[in-house]
Amino acid sequence: EFLRLAPQSPLVRLVQLQRWLPYELMILAIIPESPWLNEDKLHRYYKGLRVRGEWFRLEGELMRFLQSV
Repeated sequence: EFLRLAPQSPLVRLVQLQRWLPYELMILAIIPESPWLNEDKLHRYYKGLRVRGEWFRLEGELMRFLQSV
């Protein structure tokens, strides 16, 4: 499973991405940005799980983080 970390409007982007994929996508979490937690910081922190671009492997510490929000 993969996760996309991105700042765009989640519902609009979900519809756009869904058109091109043969499987159903779902929103796992919407995390408001703040000075201490934003997209850039999440990308850097989870860089070891990056697959490509804004796509990350949904496992380990990243999975636990999403379960906690």
